[in-house]
Amino acid sequence: MYANLEQQLETIERNSIGWKSLTFYDRSLLQQLSTCLQSCLAITPEDSFLNLVMNQRTQVFDMFECISTHLFKQWNHHKRSLVNEQMNYLTLVGKFNRRIALTLQNDNDDPYSNEDDDEQKNSNLEQQKRVRELLFDNNNDLFVLLVDMLPRISEHDFDFIDMILPWYESYIFFEHSYIDSTLDDKFLSFNQQIIQCLKSNEYERSLLIFEHDQTLITTVRHRFYLGICTMAMGVHVNCDDNECDDAKNLLESYLSRYITFIHHLLQDDQINSLNNLICITGIISYLVNYTLIIENDTNRQFLIDLFVLVLNEKFYGSIFANWSTYETILMDSVICYLIIYCYDDRLLVAEMIRTDKNYVKKLEHLIDQAQNAGNRRIAIMTQLFLLILTSCTKNYDLAEKFFLLCLTYIQMSLDNTQSYHYNRIPMSLFFKSILHIMKYEPIQEIIAQHYLNLFTDILINYEKKCLHENIIYRECAMIACTILWSLSFNENIRKQLKHCDKDFFDVLQAINTNTNESTVKQATCGLLYNLNRLVFDRNSSTANDNFGKTIGISYDSSDQATVVMIEQELNKSGYRVWTNYDHMDDQFVPTFVSLMTSTQYLIVCLSDMYRMNNRCRTELLYATASGHHVLSWKVQIPTNDPEENERVRVRAVETLLKRITSIGTTSQQGAELGEVAIHMEKHSTPTNFNRRRRTKQIMNVENWTNAEVLAWCEPLNMPGFSKLFARFDGQSVLKLYEFCKQNSTETVAVLNNDLHNICKQENEVDIQISVHEFIRFQIEVEKLITPSIMRGSALSLSSWKSSLPKKRLKIRTCSIL
Repeated sequence: MYANLEQQLETIERNSIGWKSLTFYDRSLLQQLSTCLQSCLAITPEDSFLNLVMNQRTQVFDMFECISTHLFKQWNHHKRSLVNEQMNYLTLVGKFNRRIALTLQNDNDDPYSNEDDDEQKNSNLEQQKRVRELLFDNNNDLFVLLVDMLPRISEHDFDFIDMILPWYESYIFFEHSYIDSTLDDKFLSFNQQIIQCLKSNEYERSLLIFEHDQTLITTVRHRFYLGICTMAMGVHVNCDDNECDDAKNLLESYLSRYITFIHHLLQDDQINSLNNLICITGIISYLVNYTLIIENDTNRQFLIDLFVLVLNEKFYGSIFANWSTYETILMDSVICYLIIYCYDDRLLVAEMIRTDKNYVKKLEHLIDQAQNAGNRRIAIMTQLFLLILTSCTKNYDLAEKFFLLCLTYIQMSLDNTQSYHYNRIPMSLFFKSILHIMKYEPIQEIIAQHYLNLFTDILINYEKKCLHENIIYRECAMIACTILWSLSFNENIRKQLKHCDKDFFDVLQAINTNTNESTVKQATCGLLYNLNRLVFDRNSSTANDNFGKTIGISYDSSDQATVVMIEQELNKSGYRVWTNYDHMDDQFVPTFVSLMTSTQYLIVCLSDMYRMNNRCRTELLYATASGHHVLSWKVQIPTNDPEENERVRVRAVETLLKRITSIGTTSQQGAELGEVAIHMEKHSTPTNFNRRRRTKQIMNVENWTNAEVLAWCEPLNMPGFSKLFARFDGQSVLKLYEFCKQNSTETVAVLNNDLHNICKQENEVDIQISVHEFIRFQIEVEKLITPSIMRGSALSLSSWKSSLPKKRLKIRTCSIL
């Protein structure tokens, strides 16, 4: 085939000068040229195709474009239809240009960082220059003609529109990969015409195709408006730093219709035609490149629809190494979009993974498919997405695998100092993907042993190398603050961080002082507080603003409805309440400490989101360590029985009020602090002690032997309690739990005194129970309590008939035994 193609190219090159001067091209000549174009399009792989265009018989390809310009001008001047041979020739040249632009984009896959890459970089610049000459410089009249025609496309028949679409696609894809500013004016004029198309009545009618008649079929006209024009707008917004003012308004005005259109195609599984596929690809490309913030429930359903799309083998089975298929473009766009909107929304992720229990297997299949096709970008982004999903499921084996891969990608991105990308994926996307997985102990153990310096160095180099103006690195540095805050709750890591160089703390203080971003301010404030480096005035005016409010509520924002209900119920009983969102500013630690000075009780709304919220964890640690009365409210997941939900709510409120009243009474009498009322759901007994390592069935806690107590405690990283449990059985653990529920500093002191005596008797180094370990013990016991132990109560541990005496127990080692 290549020998035959070489002969064809040689013949055309020999006659090119004469053919260029012709004023009429007969059918036989156009057929001959079309045959040669088809042979060129059949060349694989992509680098061979690009080499052909760049380095072999360049006059031939110049002539292809020249003849196309002539045919379009003749058509425009005489206003008559093109004959079949002319249409076929122009279609093939359009596809040829489209492939050049896509191949060039794929070849420009990785940005450059090292001087060794200069030769390759120069080669790519030469290739871009050559393609620019073919598509724009040598045929500017044709570009102007096609751009001017855009708003009037609907006037033409379907065959003509089908022919001209690849020409517009070549301009779109070339803008996506172009790294020079020479063509900025041309792309701007192209986009201005695209905007006119998006504002047209024809565009709006295309979006409404399924609104009145869901049996209608999309046509090539829909493909032009919804696919090509929408994608062109998205690419331009992505490439132009000074994005047009109309971009946001257009997207917001059409957003609900975009969602309805895509939802209909997905629900009825209608993405089986090229027109439908290109329409949905264009719309999603626009959404991804503009990254409009999605908040309402309708838009959340849209994200779930996209998740279902990603799991559909119909799409990922057609992935190629580059954007040569619309399935590839679609999967690339959707996965990127899902990462952007899922990485910090655990509720959305939980909702997604409930839609398909086989999502892990399907995404792993997608990764394999992308790797086999040579598409590293899709493979890596799918790994990141799966890492985000596993951070909500505690699949530690899978999480550890992809977490270590992600750290490798971060290190490779750091080596690319010119752009901080890896495989055209910005380093910030890698940081976002590991944000929440950092809160799990198996991952923290890996970090503590090998990778903590990676994150501290990110901050140190941010200042040392003056990277404040680098948008990607700056975003990574800010995310690193949040990651280190999460890690600082781990005692081992906290000790390591406290011994960091002065440069590290100087950068933290500088960021905390200078940033205007709320999340960054909170992260640096919380991290400095955990490391005992936060200096603040405990006498704040905030306390005066809350004079007389003796009850506070600490909660995650996702549980705000529950908090409003609790506040209203307490107000009815005459209690004045403040919530941590009433007066919290970005420097939340000083504000919270000030509020707590006049607070008698802190109600903690426990939920999965609360336990993952660093700010909430900091507040709970402070309240417990400072000796405040802490009352826990377990946020219930509503059932399908409204009456039962109301009964549970009423009983929980009654229990909470009783605890507040009883604590207030005993406090006035000088008695000791009572139990913490924890509203509990019924939990099934766990089937293993050590996550994935053990399978031994757990009996009721009260029936445990000492061996079973030690087996349960061993993997939980509670060294102090492990030492205390040397002779404990299950009943002793429960009694100790009741004792610890007093949540006072004296309780911790009593335990540490016993622990000190044990270490002294055994001639071992003295260890102490931290506040974090103290709370951890209570949480882990709560997970194990069965309905039988609770004696039928699904509401509150305070309803137990505790066998403990009312006076404070002065326990010694195993004295409860």
